[in-house]
Amino acid sequence: MINIFDLGMNKGQCTELLIGIMKELKINDYCIYGFEPNNENFNFCEKKFKNEKVKCLKLGISKEKTKLKLFKSDTVDRCGDSIFGDKGNCDETNYEIISVIKFSDWFNENINQEDFNIVKTNIEGAEYFFYNDVIDTGVYKSINIFCGMNNDPQKIPSLSSKLDAYYKKIEDHGIVVHRFADLATNKPNFDLSSLIKVLYL
Repeated sequence: MINIFDLGMNKGQCTELLIGIMKELKINDYCIYGFEPNNENFNFCEKKFKNEKVKCLKLGISKEKTKLKLFKSDTVDRCGDSIFGDKGNCDETNYEIISVIKFSDWFNENINQEDFNIVKTNIEGAEYFFYNDVIDTGVYKSINIFCGMNNDPQKIPSLSSKLDAYYKKIEDHGIVVHRFADLATNKPNFDLSSLIKVLYL
């Protein structure tokens, strides 16, 4: 069984790529969990993906289970919304209240750690909480492939003094974060298919 966690689903662009990879590899035993706290984008994805293998969750990622402000970005498709109001393209006066979770708690409650687990992140700075969480709790040992964006924390001024330690922590634990997709060309930036063949098939 392959579990894929699309953290920052947006409008499902990467979910579509992941479904395509599963079809290419003829893998039927999989489930994609798409986390998208933005109300508009979540509703879009729920209508778009009628596939029983895709589960849309109206949740964001943080350091604990709570409610937070999701600050709106100035991008047309709301792909830059962030729980950090000081992110450059966000408006601190324009936000919606969202539910967020601590990923390790959700993972331990819902997922078989013996499954093959893939995480893709593009969560506008909340990667800082995600990676600290999975390392501190040991959940990273149950994740086989990490991919996505991990430069977003650099866009958050309030995190700037913590980033050297953050990236060193990731490196020290042997975590490689593969940049997942170039959405402009709608193609993965690295050969995820080959990596899955080596590690799973």
